[in-house]
Amino acid sequence: MRAFLIRCFVLLFLFAGPAAWSPAAEPLGFYGFVNAQALPFGFNMEQVAGFSNIIGLEVGRFEDVDDVFDEELGIPRALDLGFHINLGLEAFSLNGQLNPEYFDSQVGLLSLKLQKSGYLDSNAIFSLFIVDEPANHGLTDEDQEIFIEIVNRYFPGHPTMINYSINQLLNPNLTIPEALDIVAFDAYYFRTENTDQSQPALDGFLESAMKQIRIKAPGKPVVFVAQGFEARRAGVKMPTREQLEWQVEYCLRSPEIVGLIWFMYGSSGDLRGSVDFPEQFERQRQIGHRLMPGLIQPLSRR
Repeated sequence: MRAFLIRCFVLLFLFAGPAAWSPAAEPLGFYGFVNAQALPFGFNMEQVAGFSNIIGLEVGRFEDVDDVFDEELGIPRALDLGFHINLGLEAFSLNGQLNPEYFDSQVGLLSLKLQKSGYLDSNAIFSLFIVDEPANHGLTDEDQEIFIEIVNRYFPGHPTMINYSINQLLNPNLTIPEALDIVAFDAYYFRTENTDQSQPALDGFLESAMKQIRIKAPGKPVVFVAQGFEARRAGVKMPTREQLEWQVEYCLRSPEIVGLIWFMYGSSGDLRGSVDFPEQFERQRQIGHRLMPGLIQPLSRR
């Protein structure tokens, strides 16, 4: 059995279920934001600390890949703030033009640097994020399997994560690799073309994605990348405070979903995140504080 099963939430959630949590706690283990600490969206993880427990650090979203080790911008500061770290590898999976040899060399070098810095353990790096919406970047099912195998070789005991769009999940020709540990998915319903903006319509939309995950990746833990942004040119609307709550409520009713991560906090160009919507951000903060008793806290490194 893979060492990663020792890691906190997978066995607990899958085999014991929500009842394993404190009776007073909500059944989610992880809560956070995308692009809270990344170029060009800004370095703002302090703004989401205290009510969320996971942060994405993408090595390619710093001025230099080694900035992920920076005392103020990278891993040390994230650990001080109490975050689980989801370390992003898209700088290698995509910038290498889908080249497995390049990916292997860069992931191996990163692993060595983490080891020398004392961070190559599951108390520092919780999970490895390989790629976002792989089909949109030309990654085949075989490419994903190769990248997962490479990550597992250099980061034994760390869960792997890939994010899929709802369109990719609904495509019968696209699969989810069996070796993948955590399935993330995004499904952005609040768009100008969707005239029915009700909670039942949203639930049906999200359930269509979850149905495919249950078929393609049965038994795997799921992280929902929830809509918390606006992109006017693409017809994407920032959800209302009530619509934010609806997305959380769906997660709480879905036992496979172990985490919710909002897309997104920072803003850049037409993509406007929670930082530009104070009322919605305040509601996200309130939700986080409400969920906090049930969130899985990082293990101490002291």
